[in-house]
Amino acid sequence: MITIAVVLTLTSEREERQAAIKSLRELSDVTLGRMVGNRLPVAIQTDSERGDADLWRQVRRSAGILHAEVVFAEVGTWEVESGC
Repeated sequence: MITIAVVLTLTSEREERQAAIKSLRELSDVTLGRMVGNRLPVAIQTDSERGDADLWRQVRRSAGILHAEVVFAEVGTWEVESGC
């Protein structure tokens, strides 16, 4: 599983910002936080690298999103072997 926390900077143009938020809400792998100014915290969890790539393509297509700042990322899980 891929888990990413990102802060999106959205446009100040109301219609574009609302369209961006609406499109993000429609994505099942995305959880939105509370908007602060033009910045929106977002948590993303996908089951595969392909799902992650598809999601980022959709984010890049949104005219209302100006910038994405990744604050946390985890890819897969770590397994520790006993005796190491």
